[in-house]
Parts: sequence; C-alpha cells; structure tokens
Amino acid sequence: MNVSRFHLFKTLYAKEWVRLKRNPAALMAVGLLILMAFLLNIESKAQQTAKRSSDWPCLVVFNEDNALIQHLKQNQHPKLRVKFKHNPNVNTSKVRYASVVDCVAEIQDIQALKWIDKRPQQTIIFRHGGSEASIKKTNGFARWVLSSMAAKYSNQNIGQSFKPLPNSRSKPSASLDLGNKKSRAMVSAMLIFSTQFFVCCALFISLTAHEKEKSILQALALTLASPRLQLIVKVVFHLSLSLIASFIMLAVISPAHLFYVGTWWILIASSIGLIGVATILTSLNRTQTSASLMGFCYLMFVGVVFALSQNFKGFTLLKVFMFEHHVISALSMFFNGITRNNYLLLGAHLLTLTVIVVVLSVISFVLWQRKGWKV
Repeated sequence: MNVSRFHLFKTLYAKEWVRLKRNPAALMAVGLLILMAFLLNIESKAQQTAKRSSDWPCLVVFNEDNALIQHLKQNQHPKLRVKFKHNPNVNTSKVRYASVVDCVAEIQDIQALKWIDKRPQQTIIFRHGGSEASIKKTNGFARWVLSSMAAKYSNQNIGQSFKPLPNSRSKPSASLDLGNKKSRAMVSAMLIFSTQFFVCCALFISLTAHEKEKSILQALALTLASPRLQLIVKVVFHLSLSLIASFIMLAVISPAHLFYVGTWWILIASSIGLIGVATILTSLNRTQTSASLMGFCYLMFVGVVFALSQNFKGFTLLKVFMFEHHVISALSMFFNGITRNNYLLLGAHLLTLTVIVVVLSVISFVLWQRKGWKV
C-alpha cells in the first residue's frame, strides 16, 4: 500500500510538471522575474559605484607647482575634500582619470597663458561626472578655486569652461537610491515576494481552478487519488517551484543569505501562506475566471493596506495580522543586516508569521476538504 501511494504521489507530481510545461507563459514570467533580479543587482552595483564617486575628493591637476597652487593649498575650503595632483599632460587630451573621479579642475600651464587686453589670462577647465550630485559638487569646487584666484591674481583675466569626464561611472541620480543598503534590501524583499506570489498564488489558482472547473479534480477523487492527497501534491509542487526560483534570486541578489536558516524559514512560511490563500480562493470559486479575479483583488487589497497604513492607524493594525507584512519586513531586515537592536523585532516577525501561516493553512485545508475539489 505504501509503494502504491508513493507511485501515485509521483504520478500526480509529474502531472503538475507536465501542465506547467504546457504553459510556457508561466515559465517566461518566472524567468522575467529572475531577470529583474539580475537587473536589480547590476543597477545596485552601478549606484554604489556612483555613490563612492561622490565621496571621492575633487582633484586639482597642474603642470607646475607655482604660487597659485601654493595659495590653493594654504587656503583650502573647510567643507571640500581636495587632492592636488601633478600631471605634465594637463594641457593635452592625453589626461585620463580613474572611474571614481567625478570632480576635476585642470590648471593651465603658466607657459600657455594668453594675453587679453594687455592682461594675462589664466584658464581653468572644470570637469564633472555628469550626475546631479557631481555637478553640484563641481560648482562649489569651482567657486572656491575661482574666488581664490581672484583674490590672489586680481590683475589677471580668468578663463573657465565646464566639460564632462568621459570615463566617469557617476550616473544621474534616480528617484530610488539602490546604492542605499536599506532601499536595496526593501526592493530585494519585494522582488522575491512577487516571485513567490506568482508561483504559489497566481499559478496555483490558474492551474487548480481550471482542473476544478473541468471536473478533473472530482474525477481524480473517484480513484485512489483522494482530495487530501491531491492537495498535498499541489502544495509540494508549488513549494518546490517557489524555493527553486527563490534560490536563484538569492544567488543573484545576496549569495551570503543562501546559508541563513532564518531566510529559508521565511521563504518556506511565505510560500505556504500564499498557497493557503490560493487554496481558499480556489475553494470559494467555481470557475477559473472568478478565482483569478479574486486573486487579483487579493493582491490589490494587500497593496492598498500597505499604502494606507502609513497614514491611518486602523490599516497599520490590520497589517500586523497579514503574513505578507511580516515576510517583507523580515526579509528586509535580513538583507539590510541584523543588529542587536532588531533581534527582538525579527523574532516577533518570525513568530507572528509562523502563527498566521499555520492558522491560514488549517482554514484552507478545511475548505478544500469540504468544497475545494468539488464543482
């Protein structure tokens, strides 16, 4: 009997994989979410590089260490970080700077001075990385250099020009700073949860509601495949698919968290909770269309609660009883870094998440047994 049930379980599990293979759009959607994780990782690294660039000191590049350079060294601005660098090619196009440099002042050689209205002209080329932050920094830097020159050389004309740095990695500032660890942690948590929602909730509703509408579940119940066994197989299938996708995304976003027990605890609990929601919605609807619509309404409801909880205390209280809140909060804390101050908060999230998922699973199992597999 045990062998028979094992083969029956394996057959039903294989059936789920075959149905998934016949839906290439579902596989493409999972692949698209994983691709988004790659893009998130690339963009995060780019913004981190840009952020490091903004912390790099501005360069004063000169050919000859003359009185002007000495004056600049002795009268540095207290709020500016400046580094002086000698370069014999400052007046040519051969000058190259490191990719982290985004603020440069090139002081023209004394021998290359031009005379305008019988007064010598000192020319300075200011270069910036192209981002809003680097341009602002360059402007403040330029004001300091020009004011110092005006104070030191009042009898000279001062020529200036602003040019971009061709090889700077500094990018225009974005509305969402992925270079910030906290923002990156929140986006990573939302991306993983979105993947789990698609695999464990949307895909579960689509496949299972279709079988229910076509009376496939009811026909299987007349065989050795009891409704309970069918549900167990579906839970294992969607849970395994979710963990595979989550493993790939973790490997892309944060490989170090692949070895955290707490991370997998959250991912497993989140997947089971979403499967429970999908089971409830499928059990309460007779057709695939209505079940899918209810799944969309559920997603919108979660989004509305999260948005309004920032301004209304009632929605803040409601969010506490939603496992989605604890999943995203706990994942964000893991990605942002666990400290002594948030150990208790993390433990509270994990405990509440576990309790809610257990209650949700019991409710979904009872509904499935009563009407989930029936037309």
